[in-house]
Amino acid sequence: MLAVVTDVLGIAAGMAARPINLSLVEAQNVPTPLRASLIGLDDIFVSCGLMCLRPADPTSGIPLVCVPAGDGHADEYRPLASVIHNPIYGAIHPHLQMGSHLQAATLQEFVDVWAIAILKECECLQHSAFVLMGASLGGLLAHETAIAAQRHGHEPRLLILVDPVPPSRPLSQPLRGGMKTAARTLIAFTGDEAFLGFPAEATEADYGILLAEHGAKLGRAPFTFTTVLERQRELRAATHLLDLAQAFTGQDARPKAHRNCRVCLVIASEREHFFMDKCGLTQEESSVFTARLYGDMIEELEVPGAHMAVCERCITGDVDEFNTLLCRSLDIYAVPTLPDGMQKRAQ
Repeated sequence: MLAVVTDVLGIAAGMAARPINLSLVEAQNVPTPLRASLIGLDDIFVSCGLMCLRPADPTSGIPLVCVPAGDGHADEYRPLASVIHNPIYGAIHPHLQMGSHLQAATLQEFVDVWAIAILKECECLQHSAFVLMGASLGGLLAHETAIAAQRHGHEPRLLILVDPVPPSRPLSQPLRGGMKTAARTLIAFTGDEAFLGFPAEATEADYGILLAEHGAKLGRAPFTFTTVLERQRELRAATHLLDLAQAFTGQDARPKAHRNCRVCLVIASEREHFFMDKCGLTQEESSVFTARLYGDMIEELEVPGAHMAVCERCITGDVDEFNTLLCRSLDIYAVPTLPDGMQKRAQ
């Protein structure tokens, strides 16, 4: 095994050194549909940064677009297909699809890709509306995607936010970024809370190997050259996303939220504990009152439990009260026709 690890390390290190020079325009014009090569992501990519988790059918309602947290994946939302009949799409870091868009300088530039992809797919489905959902850091990303969509002419009908990170800026401590935090985030989303003790001098290639080895122990995928490169690509995407969020929350304060957007808010009963102890934020920043700054709260639900557990249970359809809220919200805000000015995309 040591020889295999050494060989893979050398190859992965060489791959990591290759520059990625794909412009935003090129990323948006990628041919569709594409099929993912990543382990566990065998769904059709409908465009750069957007994948279909549940296709539309004649009885489908308003599309639900799920925004990932710091891992860059939306695959964890797949179980919601057993809860709702609506088409489900997952926003995904474009780097996981085609190795692109690591050059985004700001969070606003990054979420523009998601917003454009969502609006194009709404045209294809002949829907004038969509609902955005995000949990934890995904709540902030969903909120900024909503603002980006509004800039392009069509904001979501509703935001469903599950225990979102505080929207206030600047925070007492910016959200953590960097490669090690990204690796910790990726491991958290495997369902295993144990954190690997990475060496202080570990490189990106080292992390890719250790993540692939960890995934193999959990039975996610075999330990191979391909899976090492996949874990390395995930690590780059997650690091990029967390670094963008860290810079975003560290900026000078501006209007804290987009109050015109209607929001269904889900709060973990132990929210303050997580953001104070794990993130180093103040009690005021960690409180439910900051979460309510995201918009016009039309419904609020408290779920007993810790932050990560509540987020994971809700996005996998394991909370009956949340499932009821989700179904009701999607029914209320279903709008089946296109408004003037939106043209159906060629089939």
